[in-house]
Amino acid sequence: MGKKSKPKDSSSFLDNPLALIIAVVLALLPIVMYPYIVDIYALPKATFLYISTMILVIFYIIRSARAGEFMLYRSVLDIPIILILLVATASLLFSDMPLLGLVGKYRNYETLPALFCYAAIYFLLTQSVRDEKSFERILKVLAIGFIPVATYGLIQVSGIDFPNTVRFESRVHSSLGNPILFGTYLVIMLPLLLSLARSVEEERWRLLAWVLILVGGINLIFTESRGAWLGLLIAAIAIFVRWRKNAAVKKRLKMTRSKASRTKSKNRTAIMVAILVVAIILIISVLIVPNNHLKNRLVSTFTFTESSTVIRIETWKTAFKMISDRPLLGYGPEQMGYWYPIYKTAKHVAIEPNGIADRAHNDFLQTAVDVGIPGMLLYIWMFTVAILGLFKSRAVFRSSYLTGLFGALVGYLAQAQTGIPSVFTTPLVWSLLSIATNLRYPLKPVTVTVPHWFKPKFVTAVLAIIFVGFTIFAINPIAADYHIYKGQHLTKAQPDQASPEFDAAVGLFPYQTEYEKDAAEFYLHYASLYQSSIFTRQAALLALQGLSYNKRDFELAYYAGEANLFEYRISEDKTALVNAKKYYRQAEALWPSIILLKRRLLDIAVIEGDSKTIESTAKELIKMGDRDTSVYYLLAVRAQNSGNHEKAEQYFKKIDEIDPGFMMKTRGN
Repeated sequence: MGKKSKPKDSSSFLDNPLALIIAVVLALLPIVMYPYIVDIYALPKATFLYISTMILVIFYIIRSARAGEFMLYRSVLDIPIILILLVATASLLFSDMPLLGLVGKYRNYETLPALFCYAAIYFLLTQSVRDEKSFERILKVLAIGFIPVATYGLIQVSGIDFPNTVRFESRVHSSLGNPILFGTYLVIMLPLLLSLARSVEEERWRLLAWVLILVGGINLIFTESRGAWLGLLIAAIAIFVRWRKNAAVKKRLKMTRSKASRTKSKNRTAIMVAILVVAIILIISVLIVPNNHLKNRLVSTFTFTESSTVIRIETWKTAFKMISDRPLLGYGPEQMGYWYPIYKTAKHVAIEPNGIADRAHNDFLQTAVDVGIPGMLLYIWMFTVAILGLFKSRAVFRSSYLTGLFGALVGYLAQAQTGIPSVFTTPLVWSLLSIATNLRYPLKPVTVTVPHWFKPKFVTAVLAIIFVGFTIFAINPIAADYHIYKGQHLTKAQPDQASPEFDAAVGLFPYQTEYEKDAAEFYLHYASLYQSSIFTRQAALLALQGLSYNKRDFELAYYAGEANLFEYRISEDKTALVNAKKYYRQAEALWPSIILLKRRLLDIAVIEGDSKTIESTAKELIKMGDRDTSVYYLLAVRAQNSGNHEKAEQYFKKIDEIDPGFMMKTRGN
């Protein structure tokens, strides 16, 4: 008798290509970046998410059309997710700037289309992942994707990076561009890798998982993300509480590993050696990298008077004020930053006069600001259903993987109370919610027969045309960003060649108002070099074009004022001066606490000879903390001219305190 062939696994990724494609997308999303544009991290990832989701949906439709039916599996979170989509859509439609919620704020892109992508990935995973073996395969793909992300983080620890990347002091951000976001990714992945290390049968995968856990731990330390540290601590506690390895589980693990596992002592030795090597790397990295800042971050985790902690608390207070004004539908996706200056607390103004938070640094508050309290409650309900389901589950075979899944979701939720949502990590979170509910709750299959007119060839042709058009539109922002990148690099060396690059960027994607701002700033700089009205007018036109897309963009209003004031100084056109005052006032209404705008309005009052406005504006500047001697000098002259010599003398004394040589320079001029 011959040897009995080993029975093949009844299912594989080849039998379930949809799950394979989703796993690859989730693994690649954190890695995607392009160093030769301005927005190195967020824009490539958002574009990749949009195009990948479109491919997944098209693949699912074509596959179902060829099969002659749609086999739909309904999960317990279908209705909450549909309601969230409806609430978010209504919120955007009734917002002040619907276009912003579609295009996205520059470097963020937490848009309504992104939300639909998350929902689509959730739905597709519900259709394709219904057992723990499928989840294990997805974890293996995610582990492979984790390798370049973690390796890049270690490279950054040694101080090596791309030349045009922005570093956060000594903090590591890998390919996610922000230490907070990298910390979020690590908090999700480390519990998942732990479940893979403890549960997978193949020794090589357990070895890889343990090594990645150690490398990921090193990266987490050097992110200096206090929220991520606390998130991982809570995830560890959750895993400890949830881990229920009864006798039946141990027996099953012994049976599956049996003889093969017991004879692999060499592999176990390799694991120990790998752990030792990584531990040595950790010790060396801590010794080499200056760690004073790291120690300060660790200590400040529990210090509520530390400046960044105080600012975080003031941001939450501001978010509560915003929610109280629009509790039902919120302000719309991506619009918090444009309303923040109006609601900003006095304490935050005192600490950071020009600081603006476009994220609440709390997932629940952020959701309430964006889509209102009903949307926030639905969001909380999603996590509650998934986490409670995982915690209550005591299935023998599912215990190990469900524990890792439980720890990942609890850890994410814990760090999210001080973190920020991102197009980088949210698709992975929604995927885990889908898998958690699939493994824990029964799915309801529904079969929908494809109608006769729904021919596969016709559907494929139509979807191909839609995909090509969508892809071209989706890639436009990257092309525009590349032109901005070239324009910024040419501005210093060859400014005459930079102009076409900025114009090309605005022409390719005018809906992203950051490009109008960059172009307007360039033309103002160019106008200052050549004292040319042509360039000031071009800057004004670009700023006004941007304001037509985003009327609450205070920077565009400021640039419009700057361009007109510059135009007046060159040509002495009174209309330009009137327009400058108008746009400065508009910017001031959108951003009340900024000193620079008050100074510009003071300059205009001086030009117009409006002594009353000069006095009131100068006093406002002093009240706001401005210590510019020229402001005190204007008040001193005003007091002297009105006969109030005592008050004038007080102002002159203050000038001497700030700048003793100021009066001598003034007399010399």
